[in-house]
Amino acid sequence: MAASDPLAVTAEEAAAMAPGELEQVLAAWVKAGRAELPLALAAQAAGPQAKLAKKALYQLRSRGVPVEAPAGPTAPAPAAAAAAAEAELPGALSALLGTGERAVVFARPVRGGGLTVYQGVYSDEEGLLQLVATPSTRGEYRRRLAELRADPQVRTLEVSWARVRLELGQALWLADRAATPPPAQVMDLVRPLQLDPVDPAATPLPEPEEGDDRLAARAASLRQERELATEGLGVAMSWSRSAESGLIDQIQLDLTLPRDFPEKYRVAILRAGARLTVAVDDGRVAYTLELEPAQPGRGSV
Repeated sequence: MAASDPLAVTAEEAAAMAPGELEQVLAAWVKAGRAELPLALAAQAAGPQAKLAKKALYQLRSRGVPVEAPAGPTAPAPAAAAAAAEAELPGALSALLGTGERAVVFARPVRGGGLTVYQGVYSDEEGLLQLVATPSTRGEYRRRLAELRADPQVRTLEVSWARVRLELGQALWLADRAATPPPAQVMDLVRPLQLDPVDPAATPLPEPEEGDDRLAARAASLRQERELATEGLGVAMSWSRSAESGLIDQIQLDLTLPRDFPEKYRVAILRAGARLTVAVDDGRVAYTLELEPAQPGRGSV
């Protein structure tokens, strides 16, 4: 007879179970992404029970769950240092799109060798949207990061595992707030990572990382560059109301360009000016109007 609450079964109770019943209990622990019972059972039991516990530990590792080795001789210091270095594999974040979405790539070590590489997408409004996992190796993952760094069409930021955890934790918090829970298959991958939801508003700024000073200096130089003169640039808006409804039925934007404004940019700025966003008092966008350019040659919309 299966236990009513498999996750409440102790190692002593599990060791006394029949193999069939124990297999059901361990399956529940694997599904929950927890390794305490399989670890304890592997260290204490013998025979079929120990074999089933080791099988459960293998399944947990395959899913990316960090599993400590059963008690035994202390690992040599070099091996411990290598494990720590493996746990700090860097990840990569894409640039934030205009839609508020960003891609993330990261890897977690699988005890016994190899990696699980995760690729996901999250939004600054709906939280975590997608997450997939594939087995890989350290060499393959390093080559993938190198390709991202070398590709001029792909703008990515290489970050630490701690930063990845923070980003994913914030994505989980946003998903909960927006009542848009990630798909079940995504949560199956998230649970073994042991992530905690993090309120972005309560999150302190991350510590500066290597290269941040260089990026800050570059950003400052871009800000100080003057590519187009703005003296004389202005916009005036007027409107008229319908005599029947009393509502605004016509809007006119008069765009004044600087005297020496380059001719090649006139059409582009007129097109940009023809898009008018109307917002309510609290800042939420209510609707957007597309206006027809009236006299593009003279700079009016």
